[in-house]
Amino acid sequence: MAVHNGVDQLAATLESVLTQADVHLEFIVVDDGSTDGTADELARWASAEPRLRVFANQANLGLTRSLM
Repeated sequence: MAVHNGVDQLAATLESVLTQADVHLEFIVVDDGSTDGTADELARWASAEPRLRVFANQANLGLTRSLM
C-alpha cells in the first residue's frame, strides 16, 4: 500500500488489515513523501507490529511510481 499525507485515515486502515484473525501476512506500506505526520504514525505502528514493513520516499512520486 502507498500513502501520501493520510495520517487521518492511517490508524483505521492499519487496524483493519492487521487485526484480521488467522491471516499470515507481511503488510508493506510506502510513505510517498508525506508531510503531515504519516511517517511518525507508521513508525509507531511498525515498532509494535512485526508484520508491518515501512518504506519511505523522500519526495512525493505518486501512487504508481511509489509502488515500483
